[in-house]
Amino acid sequence: MLSPFDKSAYRRILNGLEVAEAGACDVFAHKLSRIDSEYFQKKYLANARVMASPTVLSDVLSPQRRRGVRGLKLSKKFNYLEISRISTTELGYETVSVAPSNIPDRADLILRPGDVAVSTVRPNRNAVALVQNATRLVGSSGLAVLRPAKVSPEYLFSFAKTRHFAAALTRETTATMYPAVSVNDVLGVPFFAPSRSFDDSVRNTVKQSAAAMLSAKRAYDEASRALLDNLGLREWSPQQGGVCIKSFRESLGGAGRLDAEYYRPKFASIVAVIKRQQHAQLNDVARIAKSIEPGSDAYCDEGIPFVRVSDLSKFGIAPAKKHLSRCAAFPDELHPRKDTILFTKDGTIGIAYKAEDNLPLITSGAILHLTVRNPRAVLPDYLALVLNSLPVKIQAERDTIGSIIQHWRPGDIKKTLVPILPVGTQGVIADKVKASFLLLSRSKEFLDTARRAVEIAIEKGEDAAMKFLHKHSRD
Repeated sequence: MLSPFDKSAYRRILNGLEVAEAGACDVFAHKLSRIDSEYFQKKYLANARVMASPTVLSDVLSPQRRRGVRGLKLSKKFNYLEISRISTTELGYETVSVAPSNIPDRADLILRPGDVAVSTVRPNRNAVALVQNATRLVGSSGLAVLRPAKVSPEYLFSFAKTRHFAAALTRETTATMYPAVSVNDVLGVPFFAPSRSFDDSVRNTVKQSAAAMLSAKRAYDEASRALLDNLGLREWSPQQGGVCIKSFRESLGGAGRLDAEYYRPKFASIVAVIKRQQHAQLNDVARIAKSIEPGSDAYCDEGIPFVRVSDLSKFGIAPAKKHLSRCAAFPDELHPRKDTILFTKDGTIGIAYKAEDNLPLITSGAILHLTVRNPRAVLPDYLALVLNSLPVKIQAERDTIGSIIQHWRPGDIKKTLVPILPVGTQGVIADKVKASFLLLSRSKEFLDTARRAVEIAIEKGEDAAMKFLHKHSRD
């Protein structure tokens, strides 16, 4: 005789398995009637339960008509925001100046201050921008532009940075090679509507983050200006035109190059300025080590973070999109140590970032590891700033001319001339760099506090979130 079905026991067993059960009503309740198992993973179902709300994102936005830039008669340059230039860890983003005659295919949306721009491509990266000082700013068509009406831009930004929002969008992706969501998917995300006081608290925290970020950028700019002042390059501008005559011994026998572009006067001009003061080749200043390129077959969803050029900026490292198995035996020297300078040689070349601590990650072969040979003669913070500065960028431009995809050969990088200021002057400049990174760290703390507060509100309610904010505002 069969025992009666024990629903409670069945649920206990099910909860211990990586299995989710969905009935027909669950499947067909979704607007796309999806039946793929990925959509009903436990983590997505749990997230949907936590986020359940009668309010959706579109309810708190201003109704707007998408205005395409191509319909306008532009006569001046505009600033263009691409998805890849949005920081995934900070408030910041970078734009590029574009001439009206060279409008990118994806340049589409006109942005204004207070907009929140969410990437619809690879939403798991959680690339979100809070538009602040927008001047003639145009965004990529790969962005969903949210214009808040019933909440503050800062609160909306913090909500969009939560892991709950990112998971909700990741669940909606409809492709594996190039996962993306639609603007309607973004607008349909359940939204935690805040009280006025909670909105104000989150808004103030994000504003503190923005203020610290601005101060950090100013401190770094001060360090850069101090470097150029001491090198006599503050007013330097590239020499236009002119003729340069080189013998075979001076060209092919020296630099090994015969192309005319390599010998443009501006390149000779910057080298002459560097040579007027103490200088050395980079290889004499730092030990240069290569990393590895394991290939896409070695990538996995979890494990050791694998940092590529797109993850690196002069201000830090974004969360890695790729990982390597922890079971693989990687030599210890592949892990960047404190004061190691990571320096890009492929793609976006010439980005230098100095590690503040030992880093439990592996970098791609496109990123070199530089270790200062004598930290008493050349300060690591100073060298990282120099590598990001005009003198090195001009040399990089000279060495990589003619490349479709930029590649700076390690042999040329080793010969790069580095100006070496007196140690006392280096110390003054390095202190400005350190101050910049301390402020940047503070900005990230404020941003993490705002994001986490919204997550707590979604999970446990506003009272718990406000206690969290009050505690961290006193710390």
